[in-house]
Amino acid sequence: MTTVANEGFMGADCKCICRVGVHGERCTTQSIQGGYYANVMPSCSRSIDQPIIVTSPNYPNNITAGMCKMT
Repeated sequence: MTTVANEGFMGADCKCICRVGVHGERCTTQSIQGGYYANVMPSCSRSIDQPIIVTSPNYPNNITAGMCKMT
């Protein structure tokens, strides 16, 4: 049985169908610089590589488009 990675799936022709951001025979190769979801992340997003406090402005309501704050 073929294993498809990174949220891909097996197509009707028994070939892997990869989601946006990955490619390859088994969907194992990242094709978008900056990460799998770089194309949908807001410009103020960043990788968290040390402990920080993350809050959700306006919780429990949605935040305004473009509103980002990480401290």
